[in-house]
Amino acid sequence: MATLRQYFDTDFNRTLNGHRPRNFTNNEDKSAFEVVERLHYDFDANAKYISYYIPAVANIAELCCYIIDNPEWALSITEGVEVSWGYLTDQIKTDNSLIFTKHFIFYVDDVLNQEDIQTIVSHGNKKGFFVQIRDKKYEIKRTETEKPLAFISHDSRDKDNIARPLAIELSKLMITVWYDEFSLGVGDSLRESIEKGIKECMTLILHKKKEKSS
Repeated sequence: MATLRQYFDTDFNRTLNGHRPRNFTNNEDKSAFEVVERLHYDFDANAKYISYYIPAVANIAELCCYIIDNPEWALSITEGVEVSWGYLTDQIKTDNSLIFTKHFIFYVDDVLNQEDIQTIVSHGNKKGFFVQIRDKKYEIKRTETEKPLAFISHDSRDKDNIARPLAIELSKLMITVWYDEFSLGVGDSLRESIEKGIKECMTLILHKKKEKSS
């Protein structure tokens, strides 16, 4: 099924948003990693809020608290650009009129322990922010309840050029698919998983190479 990063990319798809990567350095081994920050504009609710995608790195709680201390990073994503919405000239709303709800949503590509979650949430509360954590447990729960709309059957030679790009694009459209790289976990039975995927899905997508004529 979908990955946590794909949920980050496709959740709240009804809101207008701007996003950009932000580079960080791990204090322990000095390795570089990238965090994606997104500013959401909900013109219907007259509100804006922030979400972040954070890869599995060391000291995630410390990193999240540091991000919470700097909300201006995400709030400045569209600085210098007027974002507006509306059909009638006398009813157009701009991003400047939206209220910042002080809502942070962290998509953390790791399983956080309760102590780290409490540290992040409490730090946000002290700053007057509402913080929501969506880690790997969120991904697991989502995939458990989602049944695939399509099953992708492919030749292994077509995985890179056809199957994987198709699965990713369908996922971006919020179409849940059974695809081996998304749907198989460590220790899963390949045969049982395939049979379950075929039984539950509504559509089968089969790609067969055209035989060369002799």
